[in-house]
Amino acid sequence: QDKPPLPAPVESSPGGGSAKQAVEDGTRLEKSLLTWAKAKVDCGGNYSYRVPFTSAFGFGHTTIVVVRANKVVERKFERFGRPEPGRPGTEPKPEWVETGKEIGNNRDPSSAPAKTLDELYADARKVLEAKLAPREVRSLALDTRGLLQACFRSEEHTSELQSPCNFVCRLLLEKK
Repeated sequence: QDKPPLPAPVESSPGGGSAKQAVEDGTRLEKSLLTWAKAKVDCGGNYSYRVPFTSAFGFGHTTIVVVRANKVVERKFERFGRPEPGRPGTEPKPEWVETGKEIGNNRDPSSAPAKTLDELYADARKVLEAKLAPREVRSLALDTRGLLQACFRSEEHTSELQSPCNFVCRLLLEKK
């Protein structure tokens, strides 16, 4: 199955702890939420998204969350790029898959949580409303469609993300 390219963020507000930036990001998030409400109707609440991580050394992992009728029905986790003995590289393959009542049972800290986009928008709102510590910065990115792509806060000059909403997702919407 071909994976569409990750939409490039067209609007991003990296850094920014000012009150003005917080208001602007809140406005952008609310506009994005309206875009999502329309897209959710168009796809009938059936979509999936990926939360990828790739290291500077080429290995990484991806969590794939599948939503049907606005409810998470599957979460799959795969690692890639770590050499195995006798093989120069590895293709992504599911390390584990959760469905039904199993969803959320795997506590692998590398995996993304099993959440709907509505829940991720709620997390993003909390990130934007939170008061930042003196050395923290906040970032909000939307994809080319205006949908939420990433929202997090982190300490300046680090890549350590300090929020449960620290994702970059590739959203695949299905037509009704």
